[in-house]
Amino acid sequence: MNIRITPHVLKGNIEAVPSKSQAHRVLLAAALAAMQSGEETGFRISGTSEDVRTTARCIKALREAAAIPRKPLLTDCGESGTTLRFLLPVCAALGIDTTFTGHGRLPARPLSPLREEMERHGVTFSDPDDKGSSAAAPICRIQGRLSGGEFRLAGNVSSQFISGLFFALPLLKEGGSVVITTELESTHYIDMTLDVLRDFGIVIELANKGPDGIGNTYTAAGGQHFVSPGTVEPEGDWSNAAFWLAADSLGSDIGITGLSLGSSQGDKEILRVIRDIESSDVIDAKNIPDLVPIIAVLAAVKPGTRTITNAARLRLKESDRLASMAKCLSALGADITERPEGLIIRGAGRLTGGTADGCGDHRVVMAMAIAATVADGPVIIKGAEAVAKSYPGFFRDFRKLGGIAERI
Repeated sequence: MNIRITPHVLKGNIEAVPSKSQAHRVLLAAALAAMQSGEETGFRISGTSEDVRTTARCIKALREAAAIPRKPLLTDCGESGTTLRFLLPVCAALGIDTTFTGHGRLPARPLSPLREEMERHGVTFSDPDDKGSSAAAPICRIQGRLSGGEFRLAGNVSSQFISGLFFALPLLKEGGSVVITTELESTHYIDMTLDVLRDFGIVIELANKGPDGIGNTYTAAGGQHFVSPGTVEPEGDWSNAAFWLAADSLGSDIGITGLSLGSSQGDKEILRVIRDIESSDVIDAKNIPDLVPIIAVLAAVKPGTRTITNAARLRLKESDRLASMAKCLSALGADITERPEGLIIRGAGRLTGGTADGCGDHRVVMAMAIAATVADGPVIIKGAEAVAKSYPGFFRDFRKLGGIAERI
């Protein structure tokens, strides 16, 4: 689906969609509580994204497989890295023979060092015999039961590896610990996981805290039980709200409800970025990688030169987001240079119209839609349907706010 956007300011009020990151975590914790004690958890998720639906579907299959001894599990993780990286250690902790498949770039995204640590603790990885549907690509098959002990993980590859183990270790009789061997990035996602686990009665202690997270040791006692809190109220999603907040700072007039300043979501940092961007020449993306596409738009429009750093991990997302944003913003007249770990953007105060390829990446598409509101001429975005991954109603809300977006 291609969309043509005619530049126009946005105006009105909008409610933040529920947090996708929190939804993944609550769905898994709720499933484990139900499997251990039969307790169900109330959690309403409106406007569900493709990723969250994927997690819900995979967890349903997990519950069915766990109820039948020695039943293998075949699970299609779609394009959701969170689903895959959370379920790998959990399925292994439950001793379920599981085949994982996926779509898009997911099968090529890294599993190291989680894979090596799981292999060191009794899990066998192999190529799948049953590859599922013809549309899905094989990722791996795991067999054996995960054993406890010490897991050593780099902190600068994916916080999802760490979070996945946080869900798995309390299920083991002997428990275990996670030791961070490098500087820890995306710390807010780890905090969010710990918050959700705490709500479900799981205790994970930070036994040792090192500089920049190096040497952090998180310990989980074994034999813990997930206990349903009854009902969980979903938080508004700061990651997706960031697009509207950025638009507001670029001249639109948007009010957003449903966001909590006390949230552990790291992307509430968008408020600080917006406040400080005109006086900043370096923006460190270490703990806010998902904000980089919209920050790049802000930097391209605001006069001045800015460097986005510590963003190399973005090359392993739904697209190579550094390359994608450099290509898209260049197509609209921005002066942008791609670097191995970031971007250099020389804001000229304006963008032209043009055509941008969304690269099959939801955050790239949404960022370009906001850029289009302040361009000099119409902007065509190719592959706009990618927003369904995290925010299916994005263009509906865009039009609700007065945006002019036509399907072509």
